[in-house]
Amino acid sequence: MGRKLGFPWPDEPLGSSGFRSSRALALASTCVLALCIGVLVLTLESSGDVAAPAWPVKPSSVLGPPSPAGLSSAGTSSDRTPVAELSTQGVEVARAPVALELARPETLVYGSLLGSYASVPSAWSASVSFVDRSGARHGCKADQAGAYALRELEFGTYWVTARGEGYCSHQQIVELSEDRPLMRKDFALQKAAEVRVKVKTPEGGNLVDILKSTRAPQGARLIVAVATREPPGPRIDEGVGAATASAGTFWSYGPRVEKLPPDCLGLLQVECGLPAYVSLVMHGVVLETKRVERDQDEVSFTSSAESVLAHLATIRVRVVDAETGIAVARARVTLRRGSYADHGVATDSRGLATIEHREPGNFDLHVRAPGYEHAGSSIDARPGETTELGTFALEKELTVQGRIFDLEDRPLAASVAVGVLDRQDGSVGWLRNEEFRSAGDGVFRLRGLGRREYVIRAGSHDAAPVQAWEGVARVSGNVLVDTRGGSISDLEVHLRPASTLVLRATDVRAAGMRVRVVDERGLEWTVGRMHGWEPQPLKLLAGNYWVSLLDAQSVVRWERSISMASGAVELDLTLSGF
Repeated sequence: MGRKLGFPWPDEPLGSSGFRSSRALALASTCVLALCIGVLVLTLESSGDVAAPAWPVKPSSVLGPPSPAGLSSAGTSSDRTPVAELSTQGVEVARAPVALELARPETLVYGSLLGSYASVPSAWSASVSFVDRSGARHGCKADQAGAYALRELEFGTYWVTARGEGYCSHQQIVELSEDRPLMRKDFALQKAAEVRVKVKTPEGGNLVDILKSTRAPQGARLIVAVATREPPGPRIDEGVGAATASAGTFWSYGPRVEKLPPDCLGLLQVECGLPAYVSLVMHGVVLETKRVERDQDEVSFTSSAESVLAHLATIRVRVVDAETGIAVARARVTLRRGSYADHGVATDSRGLATIEHREPGNFDLHVRAPGYEHAGSSIDARPGETTELGTFALEKELTVQGRIFDLEDRPLAASVAVGVLDRQDGSVGWLRNEEFRSAGDGVFRLRGLGRREYVIRAGSHDAAPVQAWEGVARVSGNVLVDTRGGSISDLEVHLRPASTLVLRATDVRAAGMRVRVVDERGLEWTVGRMHGWEPQPLKLLAGNYWVSLLDAQSVVRWERSISMASGAVELDLTLSGF
């Protein structure tokens, strides 16, 4: 079964009148600040908090911060994505819960994205992201002049990433202090190496156009270019930081691509610089690779439509009733995580389903039939071959019904994740694309289950008090549910306030490594991949956990225990001696 990388706890929007009044007060205060912008800008640009450019810039980019009316695009919502984190032998700092503020801080951070003696053009893809110590993300797009603005950020440390189409990403740590609530920060972006990618047939025709004109299957037409620092193997390794991981961005649409010659597949932005290896890729499977040197701005591949079609895969599966062994007709078999989504294929009277002309690579396969459990598996469709998946024996559908409460037995609306427990190693195969929620009265119903041991986990946010702008995350922890005896109708799940484990990667060798968190009962809490340098949060209940670091072959390279209490624990990842 495929595993879900973390569990997304939804943020519930606030609508209290007190909160709106606080925002109105903050906005009015910002308007007053705007009247003094001229004097403040001169003061800021003489201080150490201003990253002034070392070259002339357009006048429009140095006139000061945007007016409050122009800040509607400056996002202040927290886009949190729980991922698997590690602890190390580094510093563990326990922090008390943050006291609620009466209003958001009256702060304003603004500036420009600069490159090549001018503001970065094309706000179509230019943006700035500020991530605070808790892992909460605040970001906004830059305007047509490359200017950005973020208001009402809390004071503290931020991990900032500035991006722009055609430029390398810029990363910097920024401090927002109480004595300077208005701060200008300009970010100088370096021009990225760019390579035009062409794909021709041996006869000189445009391969993609020929595939479209001959109505080739959609999977054959979704070819992209990928840059790597080292020659890749048959597959592109998706591990961040790996030598054969993608080290660039391929643009097949957008204003700059529209200006390319018609025979170009697209524009490849190479973040790692040249020389690099550029590969034609179909859903992770490498079709061809070429080395591109420093003085090259174009690479051309030659391939026939027949050779591309020869890489397409076929998947075959049979579906039967687990009790009787009789074929299940009209069961729906679909693939997820591919280059595109469709409605799948229905089984015939013999219970057979054949999916043809799909791009090769890794998928999540889902099997659904009325009155039966929902089944699935992670599969690898081999290029140019028929992948036989054997027989899926479906149990009759069972259900789990219950209610979700807080610790005071008040019903809660919450999200519910479901996974199949593997008793051998305590791993949990979280069911992808399965969405369950409880209503306002706390009632939920889980459908499509079989006779198995499941783990469920519920999560929610409180309706926050008037003074706060965020709710308090609550989770249930891992709840064991055994349906081998039949359906369950009276399950009660209680949510408790969550603690936060925040990981900061201070060692680049951790990038791309997989992390596994196991609770004190030996049940897997989550498995995920360490991404980038920014703080990454995971909501946990108070208790003891075991954290492991795994390499690309899933071999445990490091592990240790950690104890979570109330509040937050910050962990710096330092792989000394690794």
